[in-house]
Amino acid sequence: MIKQIYLDKNLSSPIGDWFSDLYITGFQLEKCLLKDRNFTFAIVSPDIPSTAIAISLGLIWNNIFKKKKEEQNIISNNLVKMSTRSPYIDYLKSLNRGDELYLKNNKNSKKRIFFDSCIKDDLHGPFLFKFHIYEGNKQYSNILPLKKIKQLISIRSKYVNNYFLENFFYDTHDQKNFSLLRNFIYILGEKSKFAKISESDVFIENTKMGTDNRSTKGRLGDFLRITEEDNNLDYISTIKSDRVKINFEEVAKREFTIFLGSNSFIKHSTQRKIKNKIVILGTKDAQLHEAVNILNNNFITTEVFKENFEKIQRLERNFPALFYQ
Repeated sequence: MIKQIYLDKNLSSPIGDWFSDLYITGFQLEKCLLKDRNFTFAIVSPDIPSTAIAISLGLIWNNIFKKKKEEQNIISNNLVKMSTRSPYIDYLKSLNRGDELYLKNNKNSKKRIFFDSCIKDDLHGPFLFKFHIYEGNKQYSNILPLKKIKQLISIRSKYVNNYFLENFFYDTHDQKNFSLLRNFIYILGEKSKFAKISESDVFIENTKMGTDNRSTKGRLGDFLRITEEDNNLDYISTIKSDRVKINFEEVAKREFTIFLGSNSFIKHSTQRKIKNKIVILGTKDAQLHEAVNILNNNFITTEVFKENFEKIQRLERNFPALFYQ
C-alpha cells in the first residue's frame, strides 16, 4: 500500500495527508461494490484533478488487494497450507528454465546467471534452486539455498516492464493482478490538468518496497495506465473530455465513472447505463449549486444498504461529501 507520496528524493516534501486520506477513500469505495446495486459518491474539493488521481489509486489498489485475498481464500479452502514465505520463492517458481536473472551489484559485466529448476521445496526441507552461470568463457551449474540467492539476485517482474512498478509491487501476485486489470475506470471532464499531474515525477514510499530503498521514483500515471481510447485492453483508465461525444456503451463496461467537475456531472448525470459514479465538484465551479441540488434530490430518495454502512463511515470527512445507492 502507498504510505506517502513525496515531491523530492529526500522524502521531506510530502504531497500531504489530504492526498493519503483521499487515496484511502478510493480504497473504501472499491469495497462498496455490490452486484445488484450501484452507488454515487460525491465530494467537494479545491483541487479536482488531484482528488480524482488519489481516489483512482485507491480504487485500483483495493482491487489488486482484493484479488490477492480471494486467491489466498481459495488456497485456504482447499486445505493447502499457507505460509509467510519469501517473495523470492514465488518469483523463482514463476520462472521457466533458461530465464535470465538480474544480479545485484554486478561489477563483473561478463557474469550472467540463468534459472534451471527447483531442486527441493519446503515439503522436503530447505528450498534449493539450480542455476547455470556464465563468466566469460567459463560455464558451470550451481545449486544454491534461498539465503544465498537473496544475496545474489534482484527480483524482476515478468508481469510489468516498468522498473518503478517492479520496485513498488513487492509481491509477484500483486504484479500479476495489476497487469491483468483492464478497462476499470472511465473519467469524464476537463482532462488537461489531470494529465499534467499524472505525468509528474513523484517519489512514492511504500509500506514494503521491493528494493532496499525507502522510496522509488515514477509517475502516478504509471499506476493509472491512462488512454483516450475506449476499448484498449492495455489500459486501466480511459479519460475523455465532456465536450466530445461519449460512447456510453463503453462507459457501462467500467466499474467506476469519475466526473471531473460540476459541468461534467450535470451533463451526464441522467445516463442510466453508468454503474458506480464518483463525482468530484470544484469549490469554484460555476454550476456547483446546481450539481449539489441534483445530488441532494437523489440522496433523499435512496438509502445506504447495510452491506456498506460500516464502510462509508470510514470515507473522507475532511471535505463535504455524500454517498447513496
